[in-house]
Amino acid sequence: MTEPTKDGGPAFPQVEEIQIDGRTVFVKQTGMTLREYFAGQAVVGMLSNQSLTKAIGIQSKIEKVESSNLISQICYKYADAMLQERSK
Repeated sequence: MTEPTKDGGPAFPQVEEIQIDGRTVFVKQTGMTLREYFAGQAVVGMLSNQSLTKAIGIQSKIEKVESSNLISQICYKYADAMLQERSK
């Protein structure tokens, strides 16, 4: 059995108040995980660097994978490293 991904929990949890049959009910909205947020921030940084995206494009041809897949893998590795460092 595989261990669940340590994703840091919700990045932007919210509690929403809704009305059902005249009663107030609170619903928890978790949104994205902290891991997804960190990966998203990493991708923004990577894609804003032309030299880096060019190097990833070259590497993706060598590895015969789509550059978007390679970028995604790298971003999630950064996110995992950030979560690991954060847990210290």
